[in-house]
Amino acid sequence: MIIYQRQELNERPAQPLLLVEIKNTTHVKEENCKNLNKIGQELGENIELILLSQDKVRKKIGKVKCIPWQAGIQEVFGLKILS
Repeated sequence: MIIYQRQELNERPAQPLLLVEIKNTTHVKEENCKNLNKIGQELGENIELILLSQDKVRKKIGKVKCIPWQAGIQEVFGLKILS
């Protein structure tokens, strides 16, 4: 996984860098957040980590906010899911 941020394209001014991972799981466990937590530790404090999945239960594992994918798409990107 390659992560970079170009200063001239900061689309979230005055907000932390956002990393989003999408998993096809119905039950998020600590092992699902392992890589995202590790990247978060390497990049420092000013970062927001979100894992979207099919799990219906919101939870926080380490610094990773685990959110059901439909709610996450709406919250993170401001998009409404059409059924």
